[in-house]
Amino acid sequence: MTEKVFDSALGDVLVFPDRIERRERRNEDEWSIIKQDFSSDELVDSANYRNVEAVDFDPGNYYAIIKLKLDGSWKRMFFREEDHAEACFKNLKYKLNVYRQNH
Repeated sequence: MTEKVFDSALGDVLVFPDRIERRERRNEDEWSIIKQDFSSDELVDSANYRNVEAVDFDPGNYYAIIKLKLDGSWKRMFFREEDHAEACFKNLKYKLNVYRQNH
């Protein structure tokens, strides 16, 4: 399987043909700030496309967010503003559409 890696100050994100994942969170100081406003139930580090109902993107002011709707609830994958979050989102949408056409 071929994956595309998107560098992020908060932990690199890999977009595979069947899933998206952040294997490791980096920069615990920033994650502490994020966790002050969002519970762990609202955050996501990985998702299999078969469970993704919808996706959305919020460029934000300081943090960009890829939103994944899983089991009826929106989950957030955070990026720093200077990360390539929008390119990651576009690649995710493309691979998610391909996955849906084939499954």
